[in-house]
Amino acid sequence: MTDEQFTQLMTVLEAIRDRLTPTSKPVQAVTQAAWLEEVAAQPVYRALNVRGEFDKMVQWCRVHQKEPTKRRFINWLNRTVDDQVPAATRPTVTPKPAPMPDGVPPPPEVLALLNRVAGNMGQ
Repeated sequence: MTDEQFTQLMTVLEAIRDRLTPTSKPVQAVTQAAWLEEVAAQPVYRALNVRGEFDKMVQWCRVHQKEPTKRRFINWLNRTVDDQVPAATRPTVTPKPAPMPDGVPPPPEVLALLNRVAGNMGQ
């Protein structure tokens, strides 16, 4: 992929992200404890000590001067699952594609660019 193609792809992806960003929906505050319980209830994480892993991640963040975020923690858990839980016992999760706002498909030029870039990656 050339630098120009990469730049075009990033521009398109940013445009898609901007279209998918919700406009002003109310944000519900969830406490950290409630969020951890919610995460621990997910089938893929049931074999883990979610609270213990959270404490480990927070300590790691302190040592490495990083911000402990929800995204970082989910990534942490996913790596832990990969390391600790045999693949045969992991529940399979089929990701659902994110819908476009109000069911609007991406513009044809976006689809064309994505198809062109995907075709060049296979070469």
